[in-house]
Amino acid sequence: MLFDDFEDDEPEEKTSATIERREGLAPPRESALCLGHEKIEQDLLAQIEQDRLPHAMIFAGPEGIGKSTFAFRLARFMLARGMENADAGPGLFGEALPPVKAADLNIAPDHPDFRKLASGAHPDFLLVERQFDEKKQKFKGVLDVEQVRRIAPFMTRTAAQGGWRVVIVDDADTMNRNAANALLKILEEPPAHALLILIAHRPGALLPTIRSRSRFISFDPLPLDIFTRLLRADHPDLTTADISTLYAIADGSVGQGLRLLTEGGLEAVHKIMGMLHSWPQWDWPQIHTHAEVMARAGQDENLQSFRDVMLWIVQSLLRAKARGGALAGPLDNDVLNRMMAHYSLPQWMAIADALQSHFDTAQFANLDRRHAVMGAFSAFSL
Repeated sequence: MLFDDFEDDEPEEKTSATIERREGLAPPRESALCLGHEKIEQDLLAQIEQDRLPHAMIFAGPEGIGKSTFAFRLARFMLARGMENADAGPGLFGEALPPVKAADLNIAPDHPDFRKLASGAHPDFLLVERQFDEKKQKFKGVLDVEQVRRIAPFMTRTAAQGGWRVVIVDDADTMNRNAANALLKILEEPPAHALLILIAHRPGALLPTIRSRSRFISFDPLPLDIFTRLLRADHPDLTTADISTLYAIADGSVGQGLRLLTEGGLEAVHKIMGMLHSWPQWDWPQIHTHAEVMARAGQDENLQSFRDVMLWIVQSLLRAKARGGALAGPLDNDVLNRMMAHYSLPQWMAIADALQSHFDTAQFANLDRRHAVMGAFSAFSL
């Protein structure tokens, strides 16, 4: 359970069998399944057939909804299609053959380009991403200029397989100023048969000049049925109620839903609900006990889950208060309905702001984790 003393299980070793069993949830470069963005796919196919594909695109939208998976899907298609068209040669009378038409962007997992890209060995593909800090055991906060500078020489060289060159820049919205300026130089004079895909969870953080030189494509959160299908591919025993709860907290992001499951998000909902039931006279000994457990080593993921669930609960109450609507799912209980009625809309806004500010301070100022838990309940003291 989230706040209980437990030992973390060893992570499952990734094997080919694991990837096959979880194909829909495999890493983006290994996944042949991409759901929920069919309209975008058909629009891009039409542009490809008309030879109007933009040289640079920004895939924008919430984290964990499939932007990266779609980017690799498009990259595989362009790399394979370029080769297929190059191999087609002239027609019977020397005329140029029309481009190969396709119903979708799918490339079979046994295709050579699929295998090369999945293994990181495709000569005409480059992935640019934040570097992993071995000392801190986490990815760096920014995408630095050294990584972005790899793009220009790659895109201007002749394609090894005679077709396209494709670059994916992950977390492009984390580029520092020098990295962004280096990217701008590439966008000013884009080479032929080269495709640049920028993945941005916060597109507003990109320079306006980068946005103006790229085609902006907005990705929407996944609908519930696709969210359910993907989660159950990895967690077949999830109940409909649990999936509905995860969908509400993750706001349609299957990546966030899986993270919440890994971090004990469902357990967090039950534990936090139990603590909220003592409102308005908080059971501080119980809260203090939970805070002590969260302060132990190895509880970072569970603390993040606590943060996410608390923010979701308060923001859900704020929205329901503003709209005059009813609470749904696990939030529809006597205590939370009384809480929603007790505070005015301005007070709920103040509570939401105070809670967000508290968690931000706890994270960036590296405050004691006991304070991160206990201070969350103090946000209701208006």
